[in-house]
This record gives sequence, C-alpha cells and structure tokens, in this order.
Amino acid sequence: GLNSTYTDKDVMVQEWKDLCDAHPDLASYEVVGKSVKGKDIYLFKIGESDGRRVMMDGQAHGDEDAASEGLLVFAKWLLESNDSEAREIISQNCNMIIPVLNVDSYVRLNERSEYVLENGTVIRVGWGVDLNRNAVWGWGRSGSSNPNDGYSYHGLSAGSEPETQAW
Repeated sequence: GLNSTYTDKDVMVQEWKDLCDAHPDLASYEVVGKSVKGKDIYLFKIGESDGRRVMMDGQAHGDEDAASEGLLVFAKWLLESNDSEAREIISQNCNMIIPVLNVDSYVRLNERSEYVLENGTVIRVGWGVDLNRNAVWGWGRSGSSNPNDGYSYHGLSAGSEPETQAW
C-alpha cells in the first residue's frame, strides 16, 4: 500500500481468512463479487447464520485503511475473547463484514477508467467512481455527475460499479 502504517489490502484479506479458518464453527467467508480490475471481494460472516443480520464494511474509499483495521480488531474480539458481550453478539447475530470493498485502489475512488455503452460510445472517467456515492438507494442525491470530477463522481447509474453490486 501507499501508507506503511496500515496493513496491505491483500494481507488484510488473508488475515480475515486465517481468523475465520481458525474458528470454522463460528465464522465463514465467500467471494461476493469482483472489482473493476477483477479482484475478489470477500464477505466474512461471524455468528449465527439465522441470527439478526448486521452488515459492516470498510474501505469503500480505498484510502480508509483504518476502517479495515478496526473491523479486524472487532472480529478478533468476537472470536478470540471470552468476553460475555462478545459471546452474546455471536449467539444472536450474523455479523456480515466486507472489510475491504475497494480492493484495487489506495486512493479515494475505484479504478474505473471508462464506460463503453451498448451503442459503442466511450465515456472516459478521469479519476474513478466514489463507491459511497454509487449506491442504488438515493443515487444522484450526492456526488457529481461529471466523470472528470476527481473527488465525488457518482458513476454512470445507480449501482453501476461491480464493487457496489457486491456490497
């Protein structure tokens, strides 16, 4: 990664896999999608599969490494501690966590560089898509419609990005 203070994205995902593999009775993982560059996006589940569903994610913006680090600390607490509150959370909930959504990028936006429409038109994207602005619900209420906006371009349409579709 660009910042050596935090764990590299691939290493982070492997740490999650190792943690789940060490607790197969309480945790599992699966690939829920691919990124713009074709990398796997993993969902980790901790707790009761039929429990209340609690969804958490980290690094929708590729430079928000602290979220992934914090989620890993939370998962380790759930699975490795004997804390009564952790045991209660596991017994009542299915904690579904995507610790690294933007697996390609170490900057705010994803790695989208262009869209090719069905009629052959190519729309160039200067800096990528802000995944937090690409959600299906509420799309277009925030972010920019300008594909050359280097900060908050919301994508071609609601849920247009493969990372958002995995989420």
